[in-house]
Amino acid sequence: MQTQIICPSTGAELSFDVAGDDETATRMWQQRVRVRCPLCEGVHERPYREIYVTGLTDQFGCLPADMKEDRIH
Repeated sequence: MQTQIICPSTGAELSFDVAGDDETATRMWQQRVRVRCPLCEGVHERPYREIYVTGLTDQFGCLPADMKEDRIH
């Protein structure tokens, strides 16, 4: 599934794919995902459940209020 995070250094949105099947979601739910940022060259780490929910809700054209606030930073 396509999802994204916001680079805390540049404020740019980084889109990437993450597995969203039932088996992966169950296994990864409590884990963190690391994404190498091509803009700041850092590694950004976010909870899998957060990027999963972001990707899922983006597919339906909506985002929870707390994630909208996170995207502003």
